[in-house]
Order: sequence, then structure tokens, then C-alpha cells
Amino acid sequence: MSSPVVLVLLLVSTPLILSAGSSKCISRNFGHDSVVCECNSTYCDSIGPVRLPPVGRFSSYLSSLEGSRLEAGEAEVQVNGSSTGLRLTLVSYQKYQKVRGFGGSMTDAAAMNILSLSAGSQEQLLRQYFSSEGIGFSVVRVPMASCDFSTRLYTYADSPGDYGLDNFTLAAEDVHMKIPLLQRAQALSPGPLSLLASAWSAPAWMKTNGALTGKGSLKGQPGGKEHKAWAQYYVRFLEEYSKYNLSFWAVTTGNEPSAGQMTNYSFQALGFTAEQQRDWVSLDLGPALHASSFPRTHVLILDDNRLLLPRWAKVVLSDIQAGRYIHGVAVHWYLDHLVPADISLDVIHQLYPEYYLFGTEACAGWSPADRGVKLGSWDRAEQYAHDIIQVGSSAACSVTSTESPSAVQFEVWDPAVGFMPSTAPPRSLLTLAWNTR
Repeated sequence: MSSPVVLVLLLVSTPLILSAGSSKCISRNFGHDSVVCECNSTYCDSIGPVRLPPVGRFSSYLSSLEGSRLEAGEAEVQVNGSSTGLRLTLVSYQKYQKVRGFGGSMTDAAAMNILSLSAGSQEQLLRQYFSSEGIGFSVVRVPMASCDFSTRLYTYADSPGDYGLDNFTLAAEDVHMKIPLLQRAQALSPGPLSLLASAWSAPAWMKTNGALTGKGSLKGQPGGKEHKAWAQYYVRFLEEYSKYNLSFWAVTTGNEPSAGQMTNYSFQALGFTAEQQRDWVSLDLGPALHASSFPRTHVLILDDNRLLLPRWAKVVLSDIQAGRYIHGVAVHWYLDHLVPADISLDVIHQLYPEYYLFGTEACAGWSPADRGVKLGSWDRAEQYAHDIIQVGSSAACSVTSTESPSAVQFEVWDPAVGFMPSTAPPRSLLTLAWNTR
């Protein structure tokens, strides 16, 4: 059973710009347990940027099963606390890692759906996702060639035996869909977008099974010609996107390497063991990036479920040669119920605090027991909230997720500011934000 209240508390020393709803949600019910907000080319429940209230007051932002969506409120910080309800104390000296940002993926499917809208609706959608008027996405994961959200199987180097990647070419999906949308998103964003590239599969001719799907890994051994060609494939991808003024903050070592070790796996995958990934980074990918025009591009290992932690990270990060090229550990959310965060994520943070944890994939509707799109599903909203709270954290605020059937009274105590009393309605997400100076 999930606990009724989950909270994350972090303190940042710099001023933070948050948002308050500047127009109301036009709710629409699709027959699930809650509602969605309907937008069109001329109207959307926008979120206008505002600064935090002055010291002595705090802001609140509420979304709930009942239909609240980022409803803004404000109240006074109290000098004295209450003797009733739950108290959460901010321990300002206990820090973990900085929050890079939040975002989504620009897959082929995402691009196709966005471009199917009218020109006005496209602009509205991108503005609500990426601009300071909206939710301010700042991270975008970009698949390198096709993935399970593509309509066809392809890579950028499908000519057999092309070890020099002389025929490396971006696909129409990149040039005509993803790249233009990323450029438009970047133009709307108040700051540089953090682009993150992940590859699902190497070209079939590089793989042991000769196919993009199913069970297969790179031919040969790390340091061999296939492994070096695959590393150079990453460099070529970065080079081609840079021609469109799109630079990548990070790459992962490949989407779900465990999938490529499964017989008859249904979509694109490239199998690696932890040992193989360690050696490929050490002998091929790390040196290739270091010698390229992109030596500062971050490398994130794993890019798979935390079910594989802590062992996977121990194998890779304990190697000095591999570790010097790596910056973080990328995790997915599938099967999280089998592996609590304290025996996976927490262990990695304690063992390797110099490497950050970063959530790279969380997709609802994948399970056979709960498959497909469910617009307005509050249960899925709670799943996403729990994943964000466990993998990342919230900055300069308290995030409360309650699954309780009744309201939960609580207060947050920041010793540097005072007491902030609040009530979380049943089945709600409540954010409190305040200035610390």
C-alpha cells in the first residue's frame, strides 16, 4: 500500500521564478477518473510567470482528482507552529543533487502528432510546453533514429559494411519533423534547452542478429571495428544536428540494453551487459567523444530500469578508465514497484555522489493490464508524481502528493523562515513555494 503522503524538500540559494495560473482550465472528461484541460489555437489555460512572494508569505499550487489544475494561492508564514497535524522540517544543510530540469521526448510519433495540428494549435502547444508562459520544459530527449514510437524501422547508416559511416544520413523524420520542432521550441524557451540523445539500436549489419529488433548485440568485442563504428555513429549524429544549431547536453549509452538480451524482443534494441557497456565506454565511446568537437557532452550510463541497480552502476563506475568519461546514471520507471528507491537509487547516490541520477523515461499505458491512452487518468498522474519525487526533487519548495481519501493537514517548518500551514485535499498534488531570504 502506498503511503498517504510523500514529500520532497530541497533548498536553493538563488531566486526562483514559479508560475501562477493566469487563465482557467476548460475541463473535459473522457470517462476516466478526472479531467483534462482543453486547449485550441486561440485559448489555453496558460501559466504566467511570477516571482515568489516576499519573505513572510508563501505560494501554493494545487492540482487534484476533483479537477483543480495548478490553482494558485498565497498565505502568511507563521511564527509559531501548530500542535496538530503533520510537521515536515526543512533540513537546509542536507543536499543531494541539483535539478537539471523537466521535459519530455521528441519522438517521431510526438512530432507527427504535433505537425498534424493547425499552425495556430502547433504554436499554442509549443508555447505552453516550452515558453515562460507555460510549464517551462527545459529538457528534451531525442531518439537517435527509429524507436518504438516510430512508424518504420531505420537507422542513419543502413548501408552494410559502412564502417567509415560514409553514407551516414539523417532521416526525413529528423530533417522535416523533429529538427524544425526543436528549433521552434528553442526559440520559445527563455533559456537553452538541454537536449539528450538516446539510441535504440545500432544498424542491423553491426549486430549479431542482423536485425534492429529482437535479441542482438554488437558484433565482436569492445575496441573492435563494430564497437568503434558505433561510437563514431554518436559523433556523426552530434555533428549533423549541430549543422541545424542544435547542440546536445548529453547522450546515453543506449536505450534499455537489457531489452536487447531478450529473445524475440518486439522493438528496436541493442543488448549490452554491464561489463560490455563499461568496456565500450572505456575503449570506444569515451575516447571518440573526447577526440571530437563535443568533448563536454555528458555521458549517462544504463538508461534502463532501476531493477538493474545497484549492480550495473557498480560494475561500470568502479572502473577508473570508464568512470572518467561518465557523468550520470539514467533510469526508467518500469517495474519500480519491485525495487524500492532506498535499495537502488539511494545506494548509488551514497556510493558514487559525484555521478548524478537522471530520469529519462516514464511512459504510462505500457502494461498489458493497463494499456493505451487514458486522457484524464488521475491514477497515472499520481504515478508520474511519485516517480519524479523519487528520482529527482523539487527546488525551493515542498511537494506533497496525497493518496489519502480524506484531507491531510500539515505544516512545513523552515527554521530560517517560519511555519507554513496547509491542507492537502484528498487525492491531490500540492506545491508550496517561498523565498528563503
